[in-house]
Parts: sequence; structure tokens; C-alpha cells
Amino acid sequence: MKSIICIALSLGACGLACAKPVVSDVKVSQNGATRLVTVSYALSENAVVTFDVRTNGVSIGGTHVWSVVGDANVAVSATEGDERRHIYWQPSRDWADVEIADGSLEMAVTAWPKDDPPPYLAVDLICQNVRNWYAGPDFMPGTVTNDLYKMSKLVLRRIPAKGATFRMGSPLTEKARNGSRERLHWVAFTNDWYAGVYEITQRQGAYIRGSEPQSSAGMGTTIPLASTSLEAFRGSISAGYNWPTNGSNVGPDSRLFRLRYQTGLLFDLPTEAMWEFTCRAGTLTAYNSGTETNIEEYAWFASNSGGVRHPVGLKKPNAWGLYDMIGNAEEVCLDHFEDNLAQYGSVVTNPPGTSVEIDKYRPSRGGHIGGGYNDGQARSAYRTKLNYDSYGTATGFRVFCPAICP
Repeated sequence: MKSIICIALSLGACGLACAKPVVSDVKVSQNGATRLVTVSYALSENAVVTFDVRTNGVSIGGTHVWSVVGDANVAVSATEGDERRHIYWQPSRDWADVEIADGSLEMAVTAWPKDDPPPYLAVDLICQNVRNWYAGPDFMPGTVTNDLYKMSKLVLRRIPAKGATFRMGSPLTEKARNGSRERLHWVAFTNDWYAGVYEITQRQGAYIRGSEPQSSAGMGTTIPLASTSLEAFRGSISAGYNWPTNGSNVGPDSRLFRLRYQTGLLFDLPTEAMWEFTCRAGTLTAYNSGTETNIEEYAWFASNSGGVRHPVGLKKPNAWGLYDMIGNAEEVCLDHFEDNLAQYGSVVTNPPGTSVEIDKYRPSRGGHIGGGYNDGQARSAYRTKLNYDSYGTATGFRVFCPAICP
């Protein structure tokens, strides 16, 4: 591999809204003996900084940029005076067999406002408060489909909900529609959120609850976490951990409490409205694939699952890159269950669901491996209910959190 005389590409792009913060004075050098590349820069405001390596203007992708440390893909403080921030990349580990012409690489450093962070977020389930942001799924080390993000890390995708209005429910003409349970109404949102790219897996569930078994077999697999009640996941109703009465409070012995403590982020389950908006990913069709055919390419159901949960991420994702929103494990939501949905005369904003407790039922969305197409479970609007303190072998969880950098 030749020495790399890099072209430094400084980017002041900051997401969707503004021209600040700004990266400036980017400098690149390489150690001739170790091949270690050092990128230094100045930063005008506190920001999330992402890093990319490009050749001929095209990203080489996260598959080839594993060995990056320093002030990249993390929250970074502004520099003062002659202070510099540094990024270190070891191409001899990530791209060892590739000949690179002198001057052919660009080091792209991008700053994003902390209240308008990058599209992808990965949090570590082993090391506390370790968070990394990425500009896209292919910029992540190993890319978003790597098993790393189904085991010791939890990856989330930013959902463009701020200012959006969508039609929740199903039209009267939709096949297998379940009447007033799916009454059409309009819902609006005031903020984006991050949603799990995958359902929480058995392996992730073990890390979240603090298990340290002696063998990898004891840590479970990448199939969806199931056989866990909502009480165990979020907290006991009898102890007062009850949405929306007690807001975002969760039980101190719950999985969500431990996940929040581990990551420093306000994780929770989605409301039904958030879940359906995320599942649809802009589609208006019955199925979130946007088509009425080939649904088995997107979901595990009775017809193709063999009656067992499968590792997450094997089917096609929806348009926003989320896997298994339909099928595999059904997903529990935050609201109390309302059998007659949408008693609204106009657009409702950020609906929390009813505060009325009805037999401790909570909504369950997305269908599961025991259902199918004829009973309507593959549809985005399909909804059923689950008792808060019960669980099923095909009932799982997908977590959400605010789209803001703490």
C-alpha cells in the first residue's frame, strides 16, 4: 500500500436546518512507518461529527472504515483558539490489500447540530454511555446489517416525523380490515425520533439485563426477544409505572430502566401512532412494502416461518430501512388499548392514547409467526391486544428514543 497524501475535505453541512456548526482547517497526515492516518480539525460549535473516507468522490463505506478512533462519529465540543480535534484511521487494517494512489483519498468531516443529529445512531450495550452517529447505514463499521448491531450494539434510524401528518388506520375497502379498530383519522407529530432498526434480540436482552454468562450459547441468539411481559420490560402497573399517567417513568427493575442507565438515552416503547407511522414509512397501501404481492419477501408468517422466530434482518426492510416491522415477533406499544380507535373530529397531535385502564390491555402491532395474510396481520393498520402482565412466545419489543443528542 502506498503512502496516502490525502486531500482534506472540510464540510460545514449540519443536517436540515442551519449553517452552523462549522468544521474548518482540516489537516491530514500519515505516519510512514505505521500507516496511521491523522485528521485534525477545528469546530465552531458543539456538534455531532461524522467521518467518511472517499476515493474519486465516492465513499469507500463502513466495511473499510472500522479502525477509526478519536473525535469522529461522536458528540464533540467546540474548539477554542489553536485547539484541535483529532481523528485516527488505520487503513492497513481495514483496506490492507488495496493500492491507493497518492492524493486519491478525501477525508470528509461533517458537523451536525446536537438538536438535528445524523440519521443513524448506534449505542453500546457493554460499555456505558458509548454512542456513535453515522450519516447512513453504509457508513457504519461493517454496515448496518452486520451482526454486531444485533448483539452488543443497538442501532436506530432517525424517523422524519417533525411536521408530518399521516393517515392512521385503514380505508373501508381494505381487505381483512377490522372495523372500528382501524377507523381512519389524521395524526400529526412535532418531533423526529429514533426507532430501532431491528427488534430487540435475545442477545441484546441479555446484555440489557446485565447477564454475564460463561458461554456465547448462554447469551442467546439474534432472534427477537420474547417470553417477556410488558411489566418486566417497562415496570409494574401496581407500582405506578403506567403510561400516560406517570409519563416516561419506568420501573427501577425493568429492562427499559437498565437500558436507559446503560446508554444515557430516554428509551421507551412507541405509541401506536408512532409505531404505525414508522411501519408505513410513507406508504398508503395495506402492506408497508408498497405492493400487494411478494409480502413474504418482507415478513415471517405462518406460511414461511415454520412456526418459529427467525434471526432479525433476514427479510427486506421497509422504505426507511427498518427490518421485521411486519411478522416475526409482534411488537408491544405504549398506549392503553382502545377497541374503537380514533374518536377524533380533526387532526390529533402526538396522541398518547387513552388514560383509561381497560383490563390492563396494551396494543400489539405487526403480526407474528403464527398469523398470516388471510387474517390481515401483514397490514400496517392491523392491531390486536395483549395483557400487560402476560407474554407470548412471539411477542417482542422495538425501542424508540428522542432524536436529540444529550
